[in-house]
Amino acid sequence: MGDVVNLNQYRKKKARGEKDAKAAKNRARHGRTKADKENARKDVERARKALDDARLDKDEREDDRLDEDGLNSDPGDDRNGRSP
Repeated sequence: MGDVVNLNQYRKKKARGEKDAKAAKNRARHGRTKADKENARKDVERARKALDDARLDKDEREDDRLDEDGLNSDPGDDRNGRSP
């Protein structure tokens, strides 16, 4: 025959194990220190600033297409910006 097992003790032991597992999961998810949170926030801000600095605005793109006279140059235009 098998060993005699107290089912109440088994049930409580199992519940404690599940509770401990859940607590460990929550510590991993929410247990960051204030310094860790601040470093993560600064990393996000640094990445956002790098993207914003590299962004071309509409006005900047138009300026790149202007020739030295300040006029848009098309192959059909002469230097005065007039069409033939």
